[in-house]
Amino acid sequence: MKKIIVRLAVIAALTLIPFQKLFAETYIGVAPGYSTKNESMTLGAWMSHDFSKAFRVNLGVDYVFRNQHTDAFLINLDFNFPLKLTTGDKIDIYPIVGLTYACWSHHPYPDGDDVTTRENKFGINLGAGVGYKVSSHLRLKLDARYSLVKHNNTTIISLGIGYAF
Repeated sequence: MKKIIVRLAVIAALTLIPFQKLFAETYIGVAPGYSTKNESMTLGAWMSHDFSKAFRVNLGVDYVFRNQHTDAFLINLDFNFPLKLTTGDKIDIYPIVGLTYACWSHHPYPDGDDVTTRENKFGINLGAGVGYKVSSHLRLKLDARYSLVKHNNTTIISLGIGYAF
């Protein structure tokens, strides 16, 4: 299962390059946010590509900062199905469905011993978001994504900014 998901992620990333000439919306950006699992801030980087006006692939990584003796690194491959709310295509809303690979680290001894236990698991992302095209090269997005990962479910709410190239 792990090999299949990694291969799908690589194929999805590699297929973005040839399709860039067909659709002008390929964005790369950053997204700070908040995780409910350990009540901590997150910092993410993301890349999205619109294969059509109704289908977008989002590839992203998130780091969840340490709080309550836990931190995490998440890799996400999400699929969005945008619905345009305005005639000029400035605002869209979209459901989020995807896969995640989560590496949660637990630090049971915060005052000295460097003992860490890690849980590496695959999971499913479900959520929704709203995007706003500020200009032809700048996009803002607000995402709320629930990651279903065994023993480590979390909701991540993030505000992202991206640049089109």
